This record gives sequence, C-alpha cells and structure tokens, in this order.
Amino acid sequence: IYDAAHASLAPNGSIVWVTTTPHSTTQADCGLTGTGFNQCIDDYNAAALQLLGDKTDVQVCDLNAAVVAVCGKGYGKGGCNLQRYENVHFTDAGKQFCAIEVAHTVAPLLAPKWMALDLKQSSDALAL
Repeated sequence: IYDAAHASLAPNGSIVWVTTTPHSTTQADCGLTGTGFNQCIDDYNAAALQLLGDKTDVQVCDLNAAVVAVCGKGYGKGGCNLQRYENVHFTDAGKQFCAIEVAHTVAPLLAPKWMALDLKQSSDALAL
C-alpha cells in the first residue's frame, strides 16, 4: 500500500497515516472483549508505525492517542461522549473532534501551496 501511495504522490507530497481508534471495553467485537480488541488495535497501530515511521513522506496523525486523551484508556461503562454507547461509531461530537484532529495534521501540509496561491492571487489583483 505504501509503495502505491508513494508512487502516486505529487513532488514533495506527503502521505497522512491515521491511527485506528479504540473503543469501549464493555463492547465485544469480532469475538473479543473490548479490552482484547483494543489490544489488537494497539498491535496494529504499532506494526503500522514501525513500517511507516521512518518514511520521510509519511505524516502520522495519532487519532488513537487523541481519543484516549479525552476518553481515557479503556473507557468502560461510563462511556465516552465521542463514541456512541457500547458502539465503535463516533457521535456527531466525536466526528467533529476527529475532523479537527486530522485537519491539524493536514493543514500544515497544504499551507505552502496555499501560500503560493495567495501570493499569485495578490499579484494578479495588483496587476488589475
């Protein structure tokens, strides 16, 4: 997957890899308890980070850590306002939270291109 993404990058482009998010320990998923499933998620994220972490064209957005920072590690019966009760899917607030976290990683990658566009638009406006 990395090779295909890398080959299709624009010059000086970046790949953004987003970690898989945890879910409540009270929910069973794929035949595992939430705790066991979260361990699989942690293992997956660690393996992907080991594979992608040294690639200079990969930016990591650690959405897992962001959700854990808000919800706590292995949040249980109290739930978390970011995810639906005993469900892996995010609430509207959770979707907004995740969008902001991803935008925080993506926006700096776009800034140089936006700056070039802004300068061109400014010079075009001055020419009028």
